[in-house]
This record gives sequence, structure tokens and C-alpha cells, in this order.
Amino acid sequence: VWERHGIIGRLYVVTELLRRYRASFAEGAPETSALIDHEVQTAPAVVLDDLGAEKESEWTRDSLYAIINYRYNHTLPTVVTTNQPQAAIDGRIVSRLEDKTVGVWVNLHGPDRRANV
Repeated sequence: VWERHGIIGRLYVVTELLRRYRASFAEGAPETSALIDHEVQTAPAVVLDDLGAEKESEWTRDSLYAIINYRYNHTLPTVVTTNQPQAAIDGRIVSRLEDKTVGVWVNLHGPDRRANV
């Protein structure tokens, strides 16, 4: 994205991003959830890596939906990676990721390259 469009983006591993949100709820936390929201919402491009690796709960589903829905509604470039089947992902998220008017769903097949390291 940088080479083609000059856009600097942010990469978030989903589990780490959710950990930051949880930590922001503690008294005296160095950052607030509003600060994290602002960071994710204003980044010119965002990659959410490894969606589905997080421990699933209503809070995680709602938190991830809020991020993806905001970026979707504002047509902000967002890449989501996952090794989960579509059926395992919250339908609200899948519907936004599959919307052909703003994006494309790409299935990549092959062995786990990390296993060969």
C-alpha cells in the first residue's frame, strides 16, 4: 500500500489489540479505550491480523464488529487475515468484508508456511 499509494498503515494482531483494550479499563492505565479507538479509526489503512485467534466472547465479537463496522462505514482501507472458515466468523463482520462495493474476499490455500520454519 505504501509503494503503490503512499499510504502508511497500521498492523494489529487481533489478540494484542484486544489485550490493549482490556488493559485500558484498569485504573491508572496508560491509555484509554477512546485513545485506542481514535488510533484504529484514524489510521489511513489497517491490517487486522489473525482474526479468530482470540478467545471468543460477546465482548470480543462486539469489539471487533465495532472496529470493522466503523472502518466499513467510513470506507477506510482495511485488510483482515484469518485462518478461520467464514462460518466461524461473526456474520455481521463477514457481511461487511464480503461487500463487493467496497472490497474483495480472497481465499488463499496452501500449507502453513510457519510450520516449515
